[in-house]
Amino acid sequence: LYVTLALATIALGLLVHWRGDALAPALRDVAGDALWAAMIVWWVSALAPHRGLPWRGASSLAVCAAVEFGQLVHTPWLDQLRRTTLGHLVLG
Repeated sequence: LYVTLALATIALGLLVHWRGDALAPALRDVAGDALWAAMIVWWVSALAPHRGLPWRGASSLAVCAAVEFGQLVHTPWLDQLRRTTLGHLVLG
């Protein structure tokens, strides 16, 4: 179930990313971030379904926070990776 939810969230996120021109830029950005965070919750839940919701929520928050704080780090190789489509979608 969680893998299916994660894949569906990825599909919806890509739809917003590539075809979300009807959305205001700020809304498109927030929607993309929210879908990305939801996808992390689904993947964490798929990897550890036996863990309780508080653990899965805290783990998901930690992953999301790490990625957000990671966006403050700028090295040439990391910035070059972020300029790729996959790097942008995964790292922001």
